[in-house]
Amino acid sequence: MPELVILNVPQDVLSRMRRLANKGDEEAQRWLKVELWKDYTPPFACFLCDGEVHEVNATLSLPDKKPRKREKQQMMIAPLCDACDGLPMLVRWNRIIKLMKAIRPGWHPRGAAWGR
Repeated sequence: MPELVILNVPQDVLSRMRRLANKGDEEAQRWLKVELWKDYTPPFACFLCDGEVHEVNATLSLPDKKPRKREKQQMMIAPLCDACDGLPMLVRWNRIIKLMKAIRPGWHPRGAAWGR
């Protein structure tokens, strides 16, 4: 049975690794697809549809709770299946926002991680 895995990673580390991976750095791409998930056994559950993810090709990252003073912002990272990754961006974000509001009542997409 697939298990939903949500990891916490410091925002600065995640942004640096994503930036490097987007530029073609193979080590950063491996870190995002393999190293983050090596302590867990597939299949994983997709964050949006609960479908099976046997190999992590797409992830979702959202800011975790607001950090205390002098603490770094943490990002929640969860795998997405290929079908959910292929959804139009507005549909995907609508589903993400609905889920996050159900998980954390009063949650809103704002703050530095959202560009606000």
